[in-house]
Amino acid sequence: MKLGSFLICLLMASFSSIVSYAQDTLSLFIEETYTIEHSGTLEKCEIHIPVPRDYYKRQSIKNIQFSGSAYYSKIGNSTYAVYELSGTDLERYSYINAIIEIDIFDYDLTVAKKNGSAMALKKGQRRTYLRKTGYYKLPKEKLDSNLISQSSNIVEKTQKIHEFVVNHVHYQDIIGKSKGAAYALEEGKGGHKEYADLMTALLRYNKIPARRVSGFTLKMDTSSNISSELGTSEHAWVEVYFNDLGWVPFDPGRSDGNTKINFNNLTNKYIYLRFDELDKGISWKRWGLGQIQIKLDRKVRLKN
Repeated sequence: MKLGSFLICLLMASFSSIVSYAQDTLSLFIEETYTIEHSGTLEKCEIHIPVPRDYYKRQSIKNIQFSGSAYYSKIGNSTYAVYELSGTDLERYSYINAIIEIDIFDYDLTVAKKNGSAMALKKGQRRTYLRKTGYYKLPKEKLDSNLISQSSNIVEKTQKIHEFVVNHVHYQDIIGKSKGAAYALEEGKGGHKEYADLMTALLRYNKIPARRVSGFTLKMDTSSNISSELGTSEHAWVEVYFNDLGWVPFDPGRSDGNTKINFNNLTNKYIYLRFDELDKGISWKRWGLGQIQIKLDRKVRLKN
């Protein structure tokens, strides 16, 4: 898809998504610099950079600009800017710049109950979000009656699972891929991905569609006010599908020990990038004998 056509589609979708509801909004200007370091002899490389997209009642993209020549590709449920660079290109490309203007909206269970709308899951989608494989496979001997609820109230079942995960898991910084739900359940520790995977798995074992989503969040200062220059943190959280509300986000990792984030309430500081545990962050392929490494520097500020 051409960049111009893609941006026009984004802008049209953004306009339609923000006129129908009023929520607390943050208007942000994001500048990202991807520094490319390489050594040895490379014939070519392909770089995939995750791109935020419009997400109904969560975020609205106003503008996206990437330096150089890129095209957009949808992989899984996520969108990526793709660069195909030859060895000669790599000698000229030492970095890639991206500028993103985005509005993000507060959205949580409290908002969804007042302003949510259900979008029906197709049978295939429902099956996907009920799979208990990979990161979400749990040992049967650990699934006692406390973890499989007999309640018919889906929200109550979800809250019980959320509270179990928050109380059971203790934070441990884990770099790289998630160790999965079984690790979090058996070891009682993990990072935000493990919190999200355990909650997702337990929901699926209770026949409730759920998924891990990821992106980054904005860091608040000690007074809980957002300054003009914002820090960011890579993060993973959970979305649960309710028949009458659609997808609703929850953040068990940030709810642990936090008085402002809980089952009912989140803050409007989430930027969604990936919608599936198999969707990747920035990644690259290389051809040849050389090596490549890409480092990201991200700066976020409030729009005037």
